[in-house]
This record gives sequence, C-alpha cells and structure tokens, in this order.
Amino acid sequence: MTAPQNVSAPRDLRRGLLIALGIAAVVLVASTVTTGILLFGMLGQRPAAAPGPSASPSPTATREPQTVHGIPVSVRDTALEFGTVVAAPWADGETRLFAPLSNPSKTQAVSTFYDITAYDSKGRILDRTLGSADLLPGGEGVFSSSSLRAERDEVAEIVIEQTRISAAASPYTGEIGEPQVTADREYGAVDFVIPASLSPDLERPWADVIALVDGEIIGQCEAVTAEGTRPFTGKCYLRPASKDADEAADGDYITLPEDAEVRAFLRIELELE
Repeated sequence: MTAPQNVSAPRDLRRGLLIALGIAAVVLVASTVTTGILLFGMLGQRPAAAPGPSASPSPTATREPQTVHGIPVSVRDTALEFGTVVAAPWADGETRLFAPLSNPSKTQAVSTFYDITAYDSKGRILDRTLGSADLLPGGEGVFSSSSLRAERDEVAEIVIEQTRISAAASPYTGEIGEPQVTADREYGAVDFVIPASLSPDLERPWADVIALVDGEIIGQCEAVTAEGTRPFTGKCYLRPASKDADEAADGDYITLPEDAEVRAFLRIELELE
C-alpha cells in the first residue's frame, strides 16, 4: 500500500505565495509613494514662469462724460488733451467721432492708440472701432475714429479709451509753419497750404481740416497733400459734424457761418520706441 503524501505541502505553498504577494504589494506602494514625492518635488521646484509684458499706463478719465448726439461719451487717456467731442451725422447705422487734440508735452512726441466702444443699456458691446493720433512736442491735430457701426437709438454709452501709448523725443528736426487756408463758405470747399521744414522730409502726408465755432468742430474733411510740392498743398470739402444731433446739417457738405474758423493740420505718422 502506497504511503499517504504530506498533506501540509499545499498549505505551506499557499502561505509562501501569500507572503510573496504581500511583499510585492508593499514594494509597489512604497514605489508609488516615492514616485509621488519625487514628482511633487519636481513640480514644486520648476522654474517660475517668465513675467508677462508690462501693461500700458492705466487710462484715467480726463473729464466728465460729454453728451454727443444725446449719448454720454467718456474720454479716457493719459497723454493727449481732447477738446469737445462731436460726431458726424448717423447714416445707415454708423458715424465717426472727432475732436481737437493737443500734446501738452513740450519735449516729447506722443503716439497713441484708442478703442472706441458703443454699449447698449445693458452694458453689452454693440460695436468697437479704432482710432490713433501722433503729435509732435507741443503739437496740435485732430482725433478721428473709424466708423462706429450701431443704430443711434440703441447706443447708451460710448467710451474712447487709450490702449497703447509711446512717448519719446521727436524723430524730426525743424518745424511746421502756420497753415494758410482759403474756404468757400457757401459750399465748404477748403484749399490749404502748409509750410514745413521738417527733416527727414515727409513724403506725402495727409492733412486734417476742421471748421470750428467757439472751439467746437462743426465740419471736417481730410485729404492727401499734392505729390512733389513744397509747401504741402491740397483741397477737400467740409462735411458736417456736431455735438447735438439736431444741429447736424443735412446733405454731404455744409455752409460755413461767418464766425467759423477753419484750420488745417499735417497728419504725421510716428514710430516711437
């Protein structure tokens, strides 16, 4: 008769397997914890992100909101001084804004960019357009926006906000002389002659022309100056603009009142660091 086999062998084998599995589990947990600690340390010691570009100077309101065509208009800028803001008549749901500008700095030329935003009564953006202005030290000019597309009755507020500014010593030497302006008061036609001794020479700049009464724009036009002529010459036809919608003249051109002053400005493009 065959002797019975040792029945404890399977039990010992199972015990050994359980011990081996337990050791493996401990090693796995320890490895996981160690990996987590190392990963946490690596993340905690990673280099800090490079600082982002510094923002332009924070815009600040320069005056109380004006009312233009029955709409509050706020001007926020840090560099140039705005005169009274006016608008062209609203046609086909769009208009442009204008204002006399001056650079109060006598030592630095200034280049600025603006967002012009129309909001409805709930603060939602109806449209946003752009504007820019470049003025030499102590210079004067005209702010003009691109077309703002929105129905006037839907606009509750307009904000002109500076988005970027550069200021530096003027890249030009010489000066701009006193413009000579001849205006046809019946039809709003303006001929201008602008002497300038700027160096380097301006190739063929545009000119902005405005008609003002008591410092407020009532008409505006713009024209590229004649090619190859010095002083700079040109002609354009004034179109109506006003602070009050009821005062905006009908039609494309305006008749100038006797007390209107007509001024012309060279539009200079600056590339400042």
